[in-house]
Amino acid sequence: MVLAGQTGQLFGFSLEQYSYIFLCFLGAYLIGCLNFGYYVVRFCGKGDVRRSGSGNAGATNAGRVLGKKWFVLISVLDGLKGLIVTLVASFILWPGHGQSDKTYLVITVLFFCILGHIFPFQLGFQGGRGMATLIGGLVGLNCLLLAAFVATQVVVWAMTRRANFSAIIALGLMPFAALVLYGNTYSLVAIVVISILMIYKYRKYFFS
Repeated sequence: MVLAGQTGQLFGFSLEQYSYIFLCFLGAYLIGCLNFGYYVVRFCGKGDVRRSGSGNAGATNAGRVLGKKWFVLISVLDGLKGLIVTLVASFILWPGHGQSDKTYLVITVLFFCILGHIFPFQLGFQGGRGMATLIGGLVGLNCLLLAAFVATQVVVWAMTRRANFSAIIALGLMPFAALVLYGNTYSLVAIVVISILMIYKYRKYFFS
């Protein structure tokens, strides 16, 4: 057991702060589970979007069923999930610690939101791929990391015209951008975990 030098603290955090961490992680996962692609398609009377197209419940597949305007709307809604959880986490996580400490915890909150989008418990753990949610989260987290991620994806797409492949490459290179921007081991690990999770979800689209 490692104590931080203050009574009632473990690894630098009090039990009360650990309760905030748990609630942030749980809340982010539950927000992520609000899979708008699934629910909007259901609301429009088109049934289960996972029975069409790619079988995912994300914005891209919902757009195949409902059209491009709905794709844009659902992408925005999914992106707002990531943006909201990162902004809220940044404000409610205690101010008594340094920015680097807060950063890796906020990134972890974003991870749980993406996890909820990809594996929503109420939909049998069959959701979307999490790209819009990640991009929304990066807007609230670090615009430089967002710019590096989007630029990589655009460049690879321009060279290959393969959208899913470009997404995988951008996800694979994202930790390197995070290393340059943060240089913080915990923040870097959190970004790596997000990248691995999403690359796993994209794995079957590597050649498409």
